[in-house]
Amino acid sequence: MAWNISRSASIRLLTVLVLIALPFAASGCSQSGGTGASSGQSSAPPANKPAATGKPAEPKYSSWVVYINDDDSYSQGSVTYKIALNLTATNPTGDEAGKYTGNATASTTTQGTVGGAQLNAQAIANSGTLQFKLEDTTAGGALAGLSTETANADLLSGRGAITMKAAGHASVGPAGGSYSNTSGQQIDVQVKGSKVTLQVGISGHTYTFHGTISGK
Repeated sequence: MAWNISRSASIRLLTVLVLIALPFAASGCSQSGGTGASSGQSSAPPANKPAATGKPAEPKYSSWVVYINDDDSYSQGSVTYKIALNLTATNPTGDEAGKYTGNATASTTTQGTVGGAQLNAQAIANSGTLQFKLEDTTAGGALAGLSTETANADLLSGRGAITMKAAGHASVGPAGGSYSNTSGQQIDVQVKGSKVTLQVGISGHTYTFHGTISGK
């Protein structure tokens, strides 16, 4: 069906359309077919968000803590020696390398036979001093006493000392009694990733304990 519009009505309609179109033209929007209708698109495209670049930044820590809760044992002749170690040491800086101090508790047992008599001994030892320093050894700064293969694989290695005050009870056959002593030993610490290995020599044998390191 055709629409019949008079000349004057057409002029009035054209004038209205022009007035409607002016605000849209001023805002930069395109018009469709001279009808003054908006194209349906927003006046300005949304700003693009900057693309993420690189991997997320590593978290920053205010301290590093070494935890060890492990045991080791060895046998010599008919006697077996066992040490269970619980150790915590902290470096109060954001750098994983550096000086660590803390405390440790060790439970020791000795069992076997001596001269045909049964030997049993138990003791609890608490640290008086515990400290070590970790350094970057990836450049080949291997510690004495550690294999080249092990040292080269480590991210950090260190050396320090521990003093333990022990008290316990021992018996050989029917005879027995209490004892106490204080001794100091050198400790070697190795770190690879989040894994920690601590070695300590006691009475000619090297005990090895495993633990972890984490940032706080």
